[in-house]
Amino acid sequence: MTCFISHEAFSLRSVQRLAGLLAAIANVLVAGSATAGLTEATIFFDSEYQQISPISVIPVNGGTNDFFSALGVVNNFTDFNVNGITVQVPTSPPTTNILSTPVIVILEDGTSSPAYRFQTSFLTPTQLATQFPTGSYVISANNTGTGAHVSASINYTGNHFANVPTLSAGTYSALSGLDPDQPFTFNWTQFIPDTSINTPLEFFTIVNAASQSVVFSQTFLSNTITSITVPAGTLLPNTPYSEELIFSARIAETDPAMIMCMATGTTCPGRTEVAFETRTITDFTTGIAAVVPEPLRSPFSSLAFSRVLA
Repeated sequence: MTCFISHEAFSLRSVQRLAGLLAAIANVLVAGSATAGLTEATIFFDSEYQQISPISVIPVNGGTNDFFSALGVVNNFTDFNVNGITVQVPTSPPTTNILSTPVIVILEDGTSSPAYRFQTSFLTPTQLATQFPTGSYVISANNTGTGAHVSASINYTGNHFANVPTLSAGTYSALSGLDPDQPFTFNWTQFIPDTSINTPLEFFTIVNAASQSVVFSQTFLSNTITSITVPAGTLLPNTPYSEELIFSARIAETDPAMIMCMATGTTCPGRTEVAFETRTITDFTTGIAAVVPEPLRSPFSSLAFSRVLA
């Protein structure tokens, strides 16, 4: 199945909720460049949380809330063999995982591109550290028909997670029974990346829990953004939703001289990244839209009054 995602890791909770949407767009593809190649390679380390009160944000699944994923962006789905893109993890001995899920990713410049991804289930922090340790991760792609091969290394030296996204107390309290016919502003804490991060990005999404569809989304936002206003009429009355806010702290490399890569019959990626994402989901249900009463009409309308005077 092929699906659309922003250039970020999937929330495992969101994947389940978006199943209907993804199925609906499963056959939508984007024509790639005529040049075969692996254009981007990213590894993700994610921690997922849930906000349950104005001041309380807790790990989901009782603390089993981490997951790892890898993404290889390509020019065309036919550039490499089916199951021909892998990520080698620096365990002892090394382990290899296949990037077997085809997706269409939305890139930072707003364009779309084919890609393949691998993602684990939820892990505890200890499991994540054991199964995906520090070291050199190698994303490789092969085409046995043409002989094309590329391997790009991404160095993971340790965690650089930012603070956990948290809605302001006022925003959280106002979510309960909000009037969908009025604009609503979500406010949250400042995203503060550490000094190792050169690409801090925010992702904000609202999903209809019943239809499993995205109803509002803003992606690749600056880490200086601390609020978003959802326009009136975006949400339905008496409807459950989930809002997800992601702080994606990334170490990106775009200098060809600094990207560790070997390629035969194809090109090296123009960008590699290691991303550390903290994400918080907040569930809420809208209220009944406020009814605005019509103004009382005088027995003497303007027309009737003019006739009396005539």
